[in-house]
Amino acid sequence: MLLALLQFYRQADARLRIDRFLLTATGPFGRLLRDAQLTLYTRTLASLLAGGVPLAAALATAGGCMANRALAGAADRVRLAVRGGQGLSRAFGSEPLFPARLVRLMALAEQTASLPQALLDLSKALERERATALDRALALLTPALTLVLGGMVGAIFAALISGIMSLNDIAI
Repeated sequence: MLLALLQFYRQADARLRIDRFLLTATGPFGRLLRDAQLTLYTRTLASLLAGGVPLAAALATAGGCMANRALAGAADRVRLAVRGGQGLSRAFGSEPLFPARLVRLMALAEQTASLPQALLDLSKALERERATALDRALALLTPALTLVLGGMVGAIFAALISGIMSLNDIAI
């Protein structure tokens, strides 16, 4: 079963569908995954642009850094739209996988000609939000695990007491 799942995941079309599902249908987990990938993407793009790499080449390189195939495909479509003459914020806005905040920040950065700094600021904000969300999730996980383990110990204790009490019911 595991080998069949691995074979299925190795197919490009299947991996794209799984990656898209992970981003859109898994709720908070998908948002954490998307933010982690966008943090890497925006930080790489900011570093390349600050280093003087042309925008089209920087978009191609930054898009190649993403492990999620659905986001990488969206980044590649953005690159092609920018090479075709479309504005950066409009190209990002046409892709539904990118958050609206990224699109608004791109529009602002295009108007103020501060794209590398804006991308770096966005990556820092996404990293802070992701760290906060993970801290909250771990803070909720501790009491949940305590309750589960307490329930398991209680069930074992109840089974032992039930066994001891049932010894009185045996006729001697």
